[in-house]
Amino acid sequence: MGNPPKIIMTLEDFEERLAKLENQTPPGTFLLLPFRVGNLPFGVYYANGDLYPLTSTQGIALNSLPSSYKTDWAIVTSGDNINLPNLFAADGRGYFPRVGSVPGVEQGDAIRNFSGMIGANINIPSQPYVQTGPFYFVSQYPNTILSVQSSSGCNYGDVYMNPSRVVPTATENRPINKSLVPGVWLGV
Repeated sequence: MGNPPKIIMTLEDFEERLAKLENQTPPGTFLLLPFRVGNLPFGVYYANGDLYPLTSTQGIALNSLPSSYKTDWAIVTSGDNINLPNLFAADGRGYFPRVGSVPGVEQGDAIRNFSGMIGANINIPSQPYVQTGPFYFVSQYPNTILSVQSSSGCNYGDVYMNPSRVVPTATENRPINKSLVPGVWLGV
């Protein structure tokens, strides 16, 4: 059945390493951790937008972050409270981190846009019809009131498809994401 997985680091080992880095790591550093919410190490908080009183230890730490950091991550004072950063979208989905030059920039879901023509010289009934969804009709005779009709009462034209008519599109397929600035600590 193979060898059992090796434990690379226990929670205690992580907390020990975290304590050593405490004075070297600036407040506000994001971590992606392999622990459940209830098992987060001391000093690490679930980035879900929770509110803390301004006078609490957490509130003082949040309020002392640089103003640009608070702006980028929507940390605001509301009455006597201040919120943690929230790495979740309004619908509860977590953001995919994405490299960018400005932290906290949100991009919504999108599919890669593509468009094209489906067939040519298609007969479409002359009666009024609603063009819905990604498909639409372009008459071969757009400058006439009802277009040129055949003896069967149809318009001649082409059917096109363009998803951007009904869903967000981009130059790539993209899940909802929030940018993070890549950084490297050199210690020099």
